[in-house]
Amino acid sequence: DPLITTPCMDFRHYPGETFEENLEKMKTTTLPDGTKLSDHWDNEKYSFRAFKSHWTPKMSDAPGMDDILPIKERPRVKFLAMARNGKDVMASFRPFWENHTPAFKKMWGGFPPNYATSAA
Repeated sequence: DPLITTPCMDFRHYPGETFEENLEKMKTTTLPDGTKLSDHWDNEKYSFRAFKSHWTPKMSDAPGMDDILPIKERPRVKFLAMARNGKDVMASFRPFWENHTPAFKKMWGGFPPNYATSAA
C-alpha cells in the first residue's frame, strides 16, 4: 500500500499540526495488523526510503515559507519532481473532495466545499 510504504510528509491530521507532531505519529503509530507504520518505510531490506510531499524547493527567505524541500541543505538526498496531467487532476478533484466526512470539513472550517454540480 503506497499510503503506508511511502508516507506523505506534509499531511496534517488537524489544523495547526506541526511537522514534528506528524513525524512523531508516523514513528509511533501501530497499524490494525499489529505492525508499526515506521517498519514499512524504515526497512532493512531497502537501501533507500521514499516519501511523498507537495512541498516545493525553497524560493526565498520570506516568513511563512516553512514547508519547503531542503534541496540545498541536503545535497546527498535525491529529490524527484513529478506532475500529473491537468485534466486528470481536475477529474479526480471532485470525488476526492466529496469523500471527506462532514466532521472533517467542520474541523477545517468547511473546507473542502460541496458543489451541487460537476460544472462548478
